Amino acid sequence: MHLSQDDNSIVRRTNMRTFSKQENLKYTICQNKWLIDFDDFYKTVNPKHLTENTLLPRLRTKIAAQNDWNANHRTKIKHHILDKICDAKKCFVYKHGNYNIINYDELENVIIKLLKNKKKY
Repeated sequence: MHLSQDDNSIVRRTNMRTFSKQENLKYTICQNKWLIDFDDFYKTVNPKHLTENTLLPRLRTKIAAQNDWNANHRTKIKHHILDKICDAKKCFVYKHGNYNIINYDELENVIIKLLKNKKKY
């Protein structure tokens, strides 16, 4: 479901299985394949029945965000720049265990503004 909009999505089958168990959604396991009732799942994920189409944010860990930026941009960045941006809460950051999950789309805009101010972009 998420791979069509984001190749490197961190939403995986195991996440959806855990979510289905926690929310007591209807599901069936048949030959080790999980069949989750889509209507029930969608009502839980979208309780306000929002109908507008929007793109899913590209969520990345700090290392993946740095690797994506360095692979796609001429100006390279180091991890301490990401730490400063995350600590200043200039983009969405969610602490999950030992990992920070970052909204890469917001992070990219912040880095571009930062580099343009320094005239390095």
